[in-house]
Amino acid sequence: MADYGSALDAAFTRRLALVSHNIRGNTQTVVDDGIADGLWEQEGNEQISQERPGGSVTLNPRAADLQAICMCIFGGAAFSTNVKLPGSICDYLQWGHADPFGNKVYRYDNGVTTTAVFSASDTSTLLNLVWSVEFQSRQIIADMTDTDNWPVLTLSNQQPFVFRQGLLKFASTSVKMKDFNLTVDNLIQADDFFKSLTRGEMPQGGQQFTLTHSSPWDVGTEADRIGTAQD
Repeated sequence: MADYGSALDAAFTRRLALVSHNIRGNTQTVVDDGIADGLWEQEGNEQISQERPGGSVTLNPRAADLQAICMCIFGGAAFSTNVKLPGSICDYLQWGHADPFGNKVYRYDNGVTTTAVFSASDTSTLLNLVWSVEFQSRQIIADMTDTDNWPVLTLSNQQPFVFRQGLLKFASTSVKMKDFNLTVDNLIQADDFFKSLTRGEMPQGGQQFTLTHSSPWDVGTEADRIGTAQD
């Protein structure tokens, strides 16, 4: 990926170790219903109507990776210590992956985070991130051996986060938990094509956070802390 907020065609600066990769071109076509299944139907009659590049990746992020990824998810001018600071919420990011068999680089430009789901538990201890991104366009570059197209980058040698390093607080008090799931939804409006093959700007409709967790219940503390005390 390229640096958060970088201009179109910026150089890739970070390599991520992914568990799964499902970002693709997503070209949509339409067919002339007047000849579909008819005498004059020919292969290739479909017309390309829209291009919706995007999808999701799954990874077990390292600390250095999160400093780059969190800016793309939450926004903010900097994440020096993984703490959100004021700044733009959904600036663009660039993404790429290489096909060594076809000697090609697939480059995805002007992307915004739609959703991100962080999760871990005491039985599935690695921090897991499912990161969904939508892009305006995709380029297929012919030569991945050219370092201008596909620079030599190394993976982070840091260990990924594990569940025991997590901390959940309510009202400045730590709370025990067996698992957690944090979903970030940037409410992206990704259907604005305006008579174009590719999407224009993909504005944000808001930012919604959903946290679920399993924790033991102590009436003497949790009831007051969460505001559910009853007579």
